[in-house]
Parts: sequence; structure tokens; C-alpha cells
Amino acid sequence: MITKNNYILSDDQILEVKDDRVFHDLFNEHEMDTIEWIVSKILDCNIEKIHGKVRVGNIRLTNNAKDDKQKFVDLVVYYDNYIYNIELNNNFNGNYLRNILYLMNLINNSYIEGDNYIDKEIQGILVNLNWMNNQNFPPKLELTYPYPDIREKYKNDFLVKIININLSNYQNMCYNGFGDKDVFYKLLTRTSKKELKEIVDNEKSLINYYNKMERLSHDKEYCRMVWDERIDRNLRKIDAYRDARNDGYDEGYDDGIEKGIISNRNDMIINLHNNNVSIDIISKVSNLPIEEIQNIIKNN
Repeated sequence: MITKNNYILSDDQILEVKDDRVFHDLFNEHEMDTIEWIVSKILDCNIEKIHGKVRVGNIRLTNNAKDDKQKFVDLVVYYDNYIYNIELNNNFNGNYLRNILYLMNLINNSYIEGDNYIDKEIQGILVNLNWMNNQNFPPKLELTYPYPDIREKYKNDFLVKIININLSNYQNMCYNGFGDKDVFYKLLTRTSKKELKEIVDNEKSLINYYNKMERLSHDKEYCRMVWDERIDRNLRKIDAYRDARNDGYDEGYDDGIEKGIISNRNDMIINLHNNNVSIDIISKVSNLPIEEIQNIIKNN
């Protein structure tokens, strides 16, 4: 874990892929060996089949309404007629409607840019990489939606496939506890160079990934930025909890909503504690007494 004082990981530690900054630096248009490897794993095909045919798209989406602000996705990849939209979600709450709408926007834009609307077959694959605390959620859940065409040639095709991944669940699995197609998800959850090396030794296309992860993990300034952004994100969530709690009291929220707010508050407190934020600071930003903070940490 990055320490508060020096932001330096131990020799065997590597950064967790839980932050947009880390994710974008590891998976982008400059890391095509890694991107092609990801596509081959999702499609379950040999990397030689797709080598040189994969491209990374613009992560900024076209606005469809005047009220839309800038829309960004984590990673867009194109191969053949497939569009991959890979999203990293922190504190996933089970609702991925926004991500589906983003993927449909990408599919729609592809048709708008095409010349032939009848025979052009676009298929979207949404991969939700979710960090969640709920271990009851399965490691992987796939949903497939059929192609909206009644002709015989399209009856077995899908328009959209959604792959929901519980990375927290994968993190608790040993290296040999998953299939070859799940190596990508396991890769994201390794926290030591030794574990990462075990994967890379069997996946030669990942050598650049390994080298870059090692370099970033031992860049003091980079780790400081990652740590500060993570703390800032958690502090904002504490503020949101505090506002929601006050609104709840003002408007007379029922007991069920209050329990949900308390649960979210406790998650944020544990998150801050795990990132070495002092109990004094947690107490100040959450407006809770130190004794209560200590009890929450102890009970969780």
C-alpha cells in the first residue's frame, strides 16, 4: 500500500488498477500489444488472427443533446465489426445503464459514418470492470441482446453483449483458480510483481505491460498523484454522504434510506482508513466523533 509519508511501494508491490489515471496509462493507443491481447482474450481467439487489425478509438463521445457535457469512456477498441467499450467502475452499485447508453452511442455513430446501412453489421461488447464490496456478486455475469433483424442470417447474432466483472472477487482467487479467458480480469487484480510475473511468463504479449507497471509503481511522483486523487475522491464522497444525511433529516427520509446512507458512509470511512488517512481527519470530514469512527473501523 502507498504510505502517506513517502508514497513509495515496496519492491514487490505494484499499483492497483482502481484509478482512471492508472487504467488510461496502461491501456491506450500506445500500448497496442496489450490492447490486442485483451481483444484476443475477450473473443477467445489467437492473437495472430487479430494482429495489426485492432485500433483504439476516441474516448470522447459525440454529444447528442445541447445539455450534454463532455462525455468520456475509459477505453474504446475497434476490431472487424466489433466495438469494445471497456469501463472501470469504482464502488459499483449495480446500475450500468449509463455505460449501455454510451455503447449504443458508439454503435449509432458507426452507422452514421458508414455508407451502407443494410449490410453493415455492428456488434458492441461492453465490459464493465467493477470494484465492489459485495462478494455475493459472481465473478463474471454475461448478458446478450439479439440483433434487431428478423432475417435468417442474423438470428444467432447479438447486437450488444454485456460482461459484468466483479474484480474484487477475482482478486481473492488464486492464480490457477480461473480459465484462460479470464486472465485479463485476473491481470487487473494483481498487487505484487511476483503474481504479475506469473501471468506475463505465459503471456509474452504482456511484457510491455509488465515493464510499464513496474516503472509507474516505483515512480514516487506518479504514486503521489494516484494516492492524492484517491483520497480526494473519497473525501468528496464523504461530503456527498454528509449532504444526503442532512437532506434526509430535513425531508424525513424513512429508515431504509437512512440505513443505505449509513452503509455508504461506513464504506467511505473504511476506504479512507485503508489509504492511511488519519482518524482525526476522517472525523472532521464526516462530522462523526473519533470514538464512532474507531468503532466503525473495528466492526468492519
